[in-house]
Amino acid sequence: MKIALVHTIFMSKGGGERFLYEVFRRLREKHEIHIFCNGIGSETFNFQEFEYTVIPARHDLFGRFVAYYEAKALKKVIEHAIKWKPDLIWLNRGYYYAGWIIERYKIKTIPYVHYPISLEPLKTDILHKIYRRIIGLEKLESESFAKVPVILCNSKYTESAIKREQPAARTEVVYPGVDHSKFFPTWEDEGYLYYNSRFQKIKNHELAIEVAKRTGYSLILSGFVSRNNLDYFEYIKRKAEEANVKIIQNPSDETIVKLLQKCSVFLFPSIGEHFGIAPVEAMACGKPVVAHRSGGTIETVGKVGVLCGDDPDEWVKNIKRLMEDKNERRIMGEKAFMFSKEFTWENTVKKISEILEVLEKAQMV
Repeated sequence: MKIALVHTIFMSKGGGERFLYEVFRRLREKHEIHIFCNGIGSETFNFQEFEYTVIPARHDLFGRFVAYYEAKALKKVIEHAIKWKPDLIWLNRGYYYAGWIIERYKIKTIPYVHYPISLEPLKTDILHKIYRRIIGLEKLESESFAKVPVILCNSKYTESAIKREQPAARTEVVYPGVDHSKFFPTWEDEGYLYYNSRFQKIKNHELAIEVAKRTGYSLILSGFVSRNNLDYFEYIKRKAEEANVKIIQNPSDETIVKLLQKCSVFLFPSIGEHFGIAPVEAMACGKPVVAHRSGGTIETVGKVGVLCGDDPDEWVKNIKRLMEDKNERRIMGEKAFMFSKEFTWENTVKKISEILEVLEKAQMV
């Protein structure tokens, strides 16, 4: 099949970018892949190894009206993708365009949904509510979800949100994988806490810092910083300096793996994470994980790790217990490692390939 991958801007090495890179470099063994996007940054994966077309476009107006300008930018990308005459359009953003593509151009279109608009962290003041109602993306997305042949979801949590938004949606959960040749245990344990995640407010770095302050254990934070989150990053940097917490900005994969292999406990306080690949990578390195009791994290950490709510006291209690008992850390880490083997890119691509085979045979209505 000729598959057009539609995205906005590849900026960092986050979980969403890793998913696309790992999946599509495997899919291209049997399919013709072309990426259409608004940009490929220097800090992301090597998407230039694919056939690609970059369509530059404004994504905001001095930091405002992001949803409106992103929608305009994505439409330009989709129009270029359509000219390529693909058999299938894969929407990694802009799911609300799926219905329009199918009805107007009769091209098979599927979204891989990391999170629907209903799960996006939104500003709640009255002006933003009016603005989002005017541009109407939630309604368009819901209508599109009813028209696509299948929606690929990164977790049961995401799937349930889509079903609430559009009960008629046809969905399949396709979990991301882990490269176990890269993320593996060395059973080192150097006595520090570690949290790797891009720096944005919903990732809840403040809680990790608070836990480090209260327990007295060393904490390392690492992650990527986007232009839209610079203020938050500077805020976290100040908090980290006050608590003697180390920050590593834009770490390489090699740095992340080494930090995972040598840490004692991996923290994941991110709130409402739609899937969360970072805890699974930590498990693949044989580490016990303490995570926030919300979102897709319940489907992974909830099986073999420790889940906590919003109360820092609960986090402190569990982390102290683990840090004071090396044997418990090792036992939990071994269970986590075994569980992580369920998540491989081979399994992910196998399921996607089976879905693509069905779509290839299906006729457009």
